[in-house]
Parts: sequence; structure tokens; C-alpha cells
Amino acid sequence: RHTVAWSYDLLGDAEMVLLQRCSVFAGGFDLQSAYAVAGLQDPDEYAVLDLLDALVRKSLLIADRVSGRTRFSMLETIRQFAGEQLIAGGSATAARTAHARHFAGREADILALWDSPRQREAYDWFTVELANLRSAFRWAADESDLDVAASIATWAAWLGFWMHNYEPIAWAEELIELVRTADHPTLGFLYAM
Repeated sequence: RHTVAWSYDLLGDAEMVLLQRCSVFAGGFDLQSAYAVAGLQDPDEYAVLDLLDALVRKSLLIADRVSGRTRFSMLETIRQFAGEQLIAGGSATAARTAHARHFAGREADILALWDSPRQREAYDWFTVELANLRSAFRWAADESDLDVAASIATWAAWLGFWMHNYEPIAWAEELIELVRTADHPTLGFLYAM
């Protein structure tokens, strides 16, 4: 813990913020996802990429370039420490909400891949991001953000069905009563899932 705290204390403010906010990811993330939760003032993808690169060089993030695309992750001890700092700084709600909204907003892109000759990419994405989808759904459901939770539950359940991963169907079932009570427009989709 002291070693991680020592390394953390050597970071610049923007690096600290990004490391903290990236602690919301379960199982890793890509540049687009990091950009979505960055919480920096007027960031662009290049600025976020520079910060990610700095965190990799300082051994606080791991960059996996084997899959043809760079995916970042952090050791669990570092993730826990950064998560504690995120909570202490009062930014946990904003970061978790941005994380959930990012994954809810990926529906159109991923379903477009699924309905194309690049269907395999959608399958791979779903497999890699399932832990993040689970985390995003759980946060949105616990916060009663029905728009985000229902969006994730419906399209993840649909993809999961075709990929023989039925876990997201339970997410849809979990929301049915809440959505019915709120007369939310996604009720039909949740019933179908």
C-alpha cells in the first residue's frame, strides 16, 4: 500500500484524476472507454492517450497490445487504491455514472457490427467487455437509472442469447417490475429478452 501511495503521490494532477477514474473499469478498458470517463476539462483523445502512456511508463497501468488494439488494465491492488482515492475525492458517483452511460451508449455501434460482415468483432467485444457491462448495469440499477440499466440489459441480453451467455437475461428479469411500475418505454423489450 505504501509503495502504491508513493508512486501515486508522484503523479501530476491530471494523471491522478485519470487513474482514479479508470478504477471503475472491471477487466480493462480501451482508449475510447478511458476518454468517456476521464472527467478532464476539455480533454481530447490525444491528451487522454498521453496520460495513459504516462501511467503505463510509471507502471500504474498495463498496456496489452497483443490483440491488435491496445487495451489497458491495472493490477487489483492499484485499482483498489485508486478507487479509494476516487471515493475520498468525491468523484466516484460521476465516474461510475459516466462508465455506465458509456456502455449503454455503445448499443448502436455494437449492434451495427453484429448486423454486418464484421459480426465476429461484436462477439469479441461482448466477450471482452462483459465484466464492464455487468458493473455498468449493476451501478445503473442500484442508482435507479432505468434508462441506462434497461438499455444495457436489453441489448446485452439480446447479444448474450446469440452467444449462449444467458447472464444478461437475468438483468432484464431483475428490471421488469421496476420498469413496469415506472411505465418505462423499454418494458416490451425487457419482456422479450
